[in-house]
Amino acid sequence: EIRTPINSIMGLNEMLIRETKEPKVLEYARNIKSSSNTLLKIVSDILDFSKIESGKMEIINAEYELSSVVTDLINMISPRIKDKNLKFKLDINPGIPHLLNGDEIRVKQCMLNLLTNAAKYTDAGTVTMSMDYETKDENTIYLIFRVKDTGIGIKPEDVPKLFTVFERLDERRNRTIEGSGLGLNIVSMLLGLMGSKLDVKSEYGSGSEFSFKVEQRVVWWDPIGDFDESYENYLQGLDNYKETFHAPDAHILIVDDTKMNIIVAVGLLKDTQVQVDTALSAQEMFDMVCRKHYDVIFLDHRMPNIDGVEAFHLMQAMDGNLNLKTPVVALTANVVSGARDFYINEGFADYLAKPVDSDKIEKVLIKLLPPSLVQRNLGIMTDTKRGGEDENSFLTLPSSKNSKIPQGLSGIDFETAMQNCGDEDILLIALKEYYNNITKRANDIESYAAKKDFKNYTIQTHALKSSSKLIGAMELSEQAAYLEKCGDEKNEAEIEAKTPALLTLYRSYAEKLSPLYPKDSGQQDGKKASKELIEEQKFSEAMSALREYAQSFDFNAADSIVQMLDGYEIPDSKKEFYEQIKQYIRSGDSAAIVEALKEC
Repeated sequence: EIRTPINSIMGLNEMLIRETKEPKVLEYARNIKSSSNTLLKIVSDILDFSKIESGKMEIINAEYELSSVVTDLINMISPRIKDKNLKFKLDINPGIPHLLNGDEIRVKQCMLNLLTNAAKYTDAGTVTMSMDYETKDENTIYLIFRVKDTGIGIKPEDVPKLFTVFERLDERRNRTIEGSGLGLNIVSMLLGLMGSKLDVKSEYGSGSEFSFKVEQRVVWWDPIGDFDESYENYLQGLDNYKETFHAPDAHILIVDDTKMNIIVAVGLLKDTQVQVDTALSAQEMFDMVCRKHYDVIFLDHRMPNIDGVEAFHLMQAMDGNLNLKTPVVALTANVVSGARDFYINEGFADYLAKPVDSDKIEKVLIKLLPPSLVQRNLGIMTDTKRGGEDENSFLTLPSSKNSKIPQGLSGIDFETAMQNCGDEDILLIALKEYYNNITKRANDIESYAAKKDFKNYTIQTHALKSSSKLIGAMELSEQAAYLEKCGDEKNEAEIEAKTPALLTLYRSYAEKLSPLYPKDSGQQDGKKASKELIEEQKFSEAMSALREYAQSFDFNAADSIVQMLDGYEIPDSKKEFYEQIKQYIRSGDSAAIVEALKEC
């Protein structure tokens, strides 16, 4: 609950960094990025410390590529070092085995904490990251990590205080440096859990050196290679995003029961030239994996009838399956602590959080696709063939880049929608798909709620949560997320109380999105069609929703309800009352609205 809004801010800010041409705006955005990273780090430190203290932190060993860890460390620390005009030196033994078995997440966390600490307390000079190894036996090494800086150093009498909780040394001198005072304490405790310890050497006024060595099993002895060139390439491309690879001969399958999610995923991959097949159900996937081999499969977890985890195990046991060795990536909108471990333990190769973004899906594909299929750093694509346009895909992406979406669409956060969809062409397709499904999905949710069919109610509110977030309908997405949780918990009282407001808001999007689709908006033969008389129950539900929004001072949502109601003919007996309510909404008089609607 704390991290999610921070991540949202960081995601929107990243789009600003990529798209702005204004130097001053770019400066502001980079400051936001730095502060957001600091805040997220403090929150994460506090949560990790609490977990370790309560004995709930487990070391989970799994196979990982050391080259990926080093690349991530370089990518994560380079902006901070660059911003402070420091030199960053790498001293990575190119002979270190690249495929190891250990707790990648915790090893990387310890390394990153030490790098961040060095950059934080160094105002001029150099931060040096060193990595080496010692062979223990034919199957095991000691991975040695060292960070050296030319920073302010530590007084000899202060070294024992380094691992005291919330202790910040030389507070007067370091008062402007952000942090919680937990970082080194967490590193020390994590290393202890992995059978290691943190060593410290420091000279006050000259700099410090932090190091540790941790035992890791060797899976494959092929060396890690030279990282100097990779780092230079990274610096040259900092803040300039483009697709990271092309793979025109790669074939992937995306399985998701929500068509919009597939549309966006295919759209995000179009410039990589990957060939994409799609399936809307587990059963459809079963047929396809028996007909064709895929290089990677993306499989949604929460689907009706057969969910993704069950479908994965059924697929693995099928006769005639041509994809027994194909890596399968789980797609999930419910990201919680330990999610990756859950999916790995189930047999998945990895997982991605929805809505999927281009950076993450490209990184997963680079990791999982056969290297022979991946062409790195080939520049901007000029080939006219686009991913997703083959015989098994229902989607043909528009080639025109001239499509425009009317600005100021009510109830749509355009920036979030663009971030999730990648460009206007994909967003237009997603909006159309969303618009076409409103009536059916709303009726389904209403029906499942009435029948107390909690399983299908939860599946449908989950889908509404994801699709609404995708197009930037954030208020609706949040309401759906809450009711999805209620469905999981079989909370009948909350479902009965909150579903009408959800459906009223959801159905209002038929009117909100109608400017995009004039042929569907009631214009026939040049004459405006007469409005449908609103049902008394629907009007009553709308009034209840307005009262709820007024109590929470959510006038944006209230405006959405009014727009929906204006699409209907209001009964004569209610017109005067309705116009009075609209007047209260326009004037922002929450108390008057609540009082007028107290009987609703």
